[in-house]
Amino acid sequence: MKIVSLKHDGNLIEVHNNFLTGVETVYFNGYRVARAFNWFSGVHEFMVSDESTGNVDHYRVEFTTSFRNWYGCAVDVLKNGICIHDESGRYPRQVYTYSVNNPRSQSGYDRSIWTDSAEPVSRPLYNEADLV
Repeated sequence: MKIVSLKHDGNLIEVHNNFLTGVETVYFNGYRVARAFNWFSGVHEFMVSDESTGNVDHYRVEFTTSFRNWYGCAVDVLKNGICIHDESGRYPRQVYTYSVNNPRSQSGYDRSIWTDSAEPVSRPLYNEADLV
């Protein structure tokens, strides 16, 4: 049964697991790159060379028993040590913030236009007696 289908950097990573036989299979762009028998946890590692850049990417697919999903298995996929798919919750999420044409990040930006133009509300949204 296919439990993960992940598109990353133009590549397709598919992870299959057969719960009856315990066979785990990993496909990369349709080619089988790893297959092993594991019941409760397993690690599959493979390397892929990128012909356009000449770099070699190291992938690691980890299977663990988990009750977070209906199928009882969590799959984590790491590329060059960076988690790109986390189902187990063991890897912290990496958040990338992009600041493109953000006027607040410019050095000569006048911040007073955000603070000086505030006006008091004519009618309060709630009464103090309503909070009890």
